[in-house]
Amino acid sequence: MQTLFQDLQWAIKVVRAKPASSATVVLTLALAIGANSTIFSWINRILLNPLPGVDNSALVEYEQSSPLGAFSLSYPDYLDYRKSAKTLLLAGRESVAMNLSINNEVERVWGEVVSDNYFEVLRATPVIGRGFGPDEAKAGVSPVVVISHALWARKFASDPSVIGREVQLNGRTFTVIGVGPRGFAGSSVGLQLDMFVPMSMVETVVAGGNRLERRGSHWFKGIATLQPGTTIAQARNEMEMISRGLVDLVPEYKDIKVNLRLVRDSDNGGLPFLRPVLMVMMTVVALILLIACANIANLLLAAATTRRREIAIRLSMGATRSRLIRQLLTEGLVLALAGAVGGLVLTQMSAGLLNTFAPPSDLPISMNVALDLRVVVFTAALTLTATLLFALIPALRLSSATSSEAMKDGSAGAGSRNRLRNGLVVLQVALSLALIVAAGLCMQSLNRIRSFNPGFNKDGVLLASLDLFPAGYDAATGTRVLSDILDRLETLPGVSAYTLSRHVPLGFTGLSYSTMEVEGYTPQPNESPFVALTNVGPDYLSVMNIPLIAGRDIARSDQRGGPPVAVVSEALAKHYWSVQDAVGRRFRNGPNGPWVTVVGVARDMKWREVKEDSRNFIYFPVLQAFHPSTVIHVRTTGDPALLSAPVRDAVRRIAPEVPVFAVRTLAGHVGASAFQQSMASSLLAAFGALALTLAALGVYGVLAFLVGQRTREIGIRVALGAKPRDVFRMVVGKGLLLTGTGIVIGITAAYGLASAMSGLLFGVTASDPLTLAAGASLLLITATAACLIPAYRAMRVDPTTALKCE
Repeated sequence: MQTLFQDLQWAIKVVRAKPASSATVVLTLALAIGANSTIFSWINRILLNPLPGVDNSALVEYEQSSPLGAFSLSYPDYLDYRKSAKTLLLAGRESVAMNLSINNEVERVWGEVVSDNYFEVLRATPVIGRGFGPDEAKAGVSPVVVISHALWARKFASDPSVIGREVQLNGRTFTVIGVGPRGFAGSSVGLQLDMFVPMSMVETVVAGGNRLERRGSHWFKGIATLQPGTTIAQARNEMEMISRGLVDLVPEYKDIKVNLRLVRDSDNGGLPFLRPVLMVMMTVVALILLIACANIANLLLAAATTRRREIAIRLSMGATRSRLIRQLLTEGLVLALAGAVGGLVLTQMSAGLLNTFAPPSDLPISMNVALDLRVVVFTAALTLTATLLFALIPALRLSSATSSEAMKDGSAGAGSRNRLRNGLVVLQVALSLALIVAAGLCMQSLNRIRSFNPGFNKDGVLLASLDLFPAGYDAATGTRVLSDILDRLETLPGVSAYTLSRHVPLGFTGLSYSTMEVEGYTPQPNESPFVALTNVGPDYLSVMNIPLIAGRDIARSDQRGGPPVAVVSEALAKHYWSVQDAVGRRFRNGPNGPWVTVVGVARDMKWREVKEDSRNFIYFPVLQAFHPSTVIHVRTTGDPALLSAPVRDAVRRIAPEVPVFAVRTLAGHVGASAFQQSMASSLLAAFGALALTLAALGVYGVLAFLVGQRTREIGIRVALGAKPRDVFRMVVGKGLLLTGTGIVIGITAAYGLASAMSGLLFGVTASDPLTLAAGASLLLITATAACLIPAYRAMRVDPTTALKCE
């Protein structure tokens, strides 16, 4: 222990004796370790702990599936699974938006309607009050609610007397019975949910009537906790057995299965979008660490030449090689620890950065990141790894010399040391090229997505969302309100066209689906009857500039009580009929739905993402097929943002109790479709710039050391008649040779990294030659600039002075 303490004391003394070089090393390590710790903290929050405030290790989600795809459970299905399951504690929930009224102030909030055992299953014990009990699952009980810790602090100033207080949800009085634990945000990945109401209150908070008794109403999402000692495989087998048993109760469930997976492996929320970006970024920051360690190793190798006499004295006094290696590694560890502290500071400073990448959405997206024990342990392990990466080779090199060799001048063994230093520079250049090319490919993808034609015109349109259900509107009264809002929009100055729609394309609002039965059409075996649909206002295609191929657009005359009509997509028309023959044909949704006549065929467009294939799609008139959730679309020839206040005022005059929310431009909304590319481009650009800087410093360091080492040789060359330009070419040529070698090797690394992130690319391939050429050119230009100062110094070597010094 005393020896280790002595090593540490000496290491601190050595580090403090060279403040400039030590500061350079610490800063480089702080940036590299900070980048790694930051990305890991994001992975820790989003992928390892997707639901904050609870233990994610045993949490699973479950849903039903058929050969046609996955779908949610009905409440009776959930009760059957819950009654029979032994390996799991089963709960369920559904995310909903509600109108919260406190002191006559109405606010739109998001929450969940949950099963009575919800808090028990998630092991999220309220900090004050209680969760729900079996009585809350029964109809007719008094309405109660549990609020989140965040809402408690924001709206009630963390007042403990909130228990028993009454609040208004969707116009109905609820009593607060509990406050969730700190950090708990519900069970929808990536969302901050603030209100939790029991299943018995479903009619108050979810449109569509009482869903608790209808076996065919699939709306309920399952979440569960594995029983102690149970594996996911055992739980999956049991749920499959229960599912097969349901066939006796519901014969049409003969093809139904249960999908069961850890919440960490979920495809819900933002995980499908964030997972590929974060995994690519983890690879990228690991490369940054390698580049940084190669750079520092080069600095230490250069510094080693000035310590050869010190090492010789130590060896002559009986120090063993292992003792020297331990001392030199301790010096590296001191530098790494200082860098780790700086890295953790950077990680803490970047805690809120992830939220800045969140796309615009009505959803309460929350991706707050905080340092925890797992991040600190990761940083500590990274620090030890970095120490070995950058300090071990110089330590082995410096300790390998005999005492007599160490007493000689730096020329002994210079060739092998230079080859090692050159190799480290080549490694830096190669890895830097990979990162620069990756950043370039992502930027190209982002630009191509933004300029891509999705099948509609996104410019010049303002969107404003509203939900009539929380305000108590039914189909009849809601239709009248929507009609009045349309009349009011017509009078607004600057509005050239206007309409409504339940969904907005290329965002995160999702779509609705239904089965479709076509008159006179016999489906093929295993053919999916599901079709995507939305409810739109009059002239929707015209407002969105979606080409009409046949028939007509949705009209104002398509009202309740009139003949059911719809416009279908080109893909759907081609699937069941020809485009021209589609007009006048009939279909219905489900076996008991009314027959609907096709009145128009619209050109296909992108709805969920720019990469998707054309889909079968139906547009229903919202004034005929009412839905309470809708989005106002107004088109203008000027700045659409200027219409925000007039549109809000128009709705307020018609329905003052209905809040207008998520006011944004259509162009801004569509920008969410490039969320992955935008995030990846920003991060890769920053990391690419860092890698480029480190590579340039590596080239500069090697050449500066080379000039200092070869001062006598350069002096002799000049004395024998060498011109300054010859010396200049020699130094720059050496730098460009190293850079060129790194570029050649880096082409393979660039292709490998680009291939790994191919899922993030759009309109460009991993082997795009222009991007590769641009990255190589940028690297060459930067390396050339790094060569200039050492070359200039070499040109100014005075042969008389150089030879006299020797």
